[in-house]
Amino acid sequence: MLVEAYVPVGGPDGKVVAVVEFYRSGDMVEQTVSDIRLRIWVAAALSAAILFAMFAAVTALRQRIRS
Repeated sequence: MLVEAYVPVGGPDGKVVAVVEFYRSGDMVEQTVSDIRLRIWVAAALSAAILFAMFAAVTALRQRIRS
């Protein structure tokens, strides 16, 4: 995968006077996206586990109060 980036070059007055084009390998981008995706899934799983544990604890406490 090849990633293209276009970077505007401004003059002293702030107006764009040129555009520089860069080409880079997308391997680093793919690895970063993969790492972020994994972290999101781990965070979602941990959040679900915490919510389930809290729900189970509240349900158990409510059962004890009723009896």
